[in-house]
Amino acid sequence: MTWNGDERRSENQYEFGRLTQLVESLVGRFDALEKDVHGMRDQMNRGKGFIMGALLFAGSAGAAITAGIQKLFGNSH
Repeated sequence: MTWNGDERRSENQYEFGRLTQLVESLVGRFDALEKDVHGMRDQMNRGKGFIMGALLFAGSAGAAITAGIQKLFGNSH
């Protein structure tokens, strides 16, 4: 079967249109993934701040409790 010029042009236009759709779909998915990654980074940064605050609080509370026990039992140092 031989194709004339119009059939080939039509087939090429269809393939080009399909390729364009696929590229647009990939761009949309990439943009959505990029937003998700930024959201996860923000959550991670907030989580790091919370963890650092919790550690600071725990350390401070431990020091305060230790100082209180030392005063209560009269440390000889």
